[in-house]
Amino acid sequence: MGNCQRTVHFIPTQANMLMVSKLMDECAGNSNGNGRQAIGKTVRFVPVDYHELATLGQEIEVLIWGEGTQHQASYFLDRIGTEEGGAKASVDAHFDFQAVLGKNGLSPVEGIYEPLTCANHLVFSRLMGKEIKIVIPKSKIPSNLEALERITRTIADGIGEKYDEDDVRKVIEKFSLIGIEGAQNGALVGVEHLTVDCDAIECFPSIPKWILNAEQGFSIEQVVGVIRRLRENGQTVFDFGGLMKSIPDFQVVELPQGFVPRFLETEDAVEIALHGALGKMRELTQGTVDRVYTYALNCYEKMIRAYFGLE
Repeated sequence: MGNCQRTVHFIPTQANMLMVSKLMDECAGNSNGNGRQAIGKTVRFVPVDYHELATLGQEIEVLIWGEGTQHQASYFLDRIGTEEGGAKASVDAHFDFQAVLGKNGLSPVEGIYEPLTCANHLVFSRLMGKEIKIVIPKSKIPSNLEALERITRTIADGIGEKYDEDDVRKVIEKFSLIGIEGAQNGALVGVEHLTVDCDAIECFPSIPKWILNAEQGFSIEQVVGVIRRLRENGQTVFDFGGLMKSIPDFQVVELPQGFVPRFLETEDAVEIALHGALGKMRELTQGTVDRVYTYALNCYEKMIRAYFGLE
C-alpha cells in the first residue's frame, strides 16, 4: 500500500484534533519508547464533518469518530449493495443492536421507525444485508442481555404485542457473538468492515459509566491482534472511536512496555475532562493526565499501525 493511499479521516472533535496533532508530531513516535518515526510521516489525516458522511462515507477507508455516542458514524462506511459488502465485525462493550428491536427479531413493522443512533446502528447494518459479528467482553454480556430484554419488552408493549421469552432469543440469533480468542483465530473470516469502540479496552478514558477495569476489558494487544488477522484476510474498511469528545491537553510521555493506567487514574482523568476539576477527594497530578491520555494515544496509534501494516 503506497503512502498516498494511507489516509485516515477523523471527525474533528476537540479530542480528535488534539490526538491527531500529537500523532503527527515527531515525538509521538517515541511514546512507546521505540523511537519509530511519527505516524504522521506516513499517514495523512483528513477532517470530515459527521453530516458529510452520508455522502462521503462510501469513499472512506479509515475513520476516527468521536465518543461512544457517535458510534453510528460507522454505519455510513458500510459498503452496501456492492461485492465488498461482506460481513461486519464490532469490537465493543455493548451490543449496539438494542433500540430498533421488537417482535420477530428486528423491527415489529416494515421499515425502520427509530432514528439511527449509537445504540442501534448495527440493526441498520443488519437490515441492509450485512452479516454482523460482535466481539464483546464476557463480563459485559449479562448486562447487555438484561438491557436487550427490557427494551424488547417495552417495544412489544408499546405496539400492543404480547412479549414472550423467545423474543430476545430471536433477536440474538440475528447476530453472532464471538470471543476475543476466536476473533484472533479465524472466527471473523469474511469480515470486510471492522468497527472498534474503545470502551471495550481496559481502563480506556471513555464516557465515565462505560470505563472497564483490567479484569473486564480487552487489552489493546488483543484488539490489535484482531486488526492484524483481518488485514491478512483482506479487510477493506476500519473505523474506531470512543474517546471523550473533549479532553485536557497533555504531554506525550514514555510509558513502560504493556502499561495500563489504574482504573481510578482513568476515572480521575475523565473527571477532569468533564468538569475541569475532581469531584472526588483524590489528588490528581498532571503526570496522571499525561499517562492516561498517552495510553489512549498509544491505543489509537497501535490500531492505525496494525491496519496499515506499519508495525
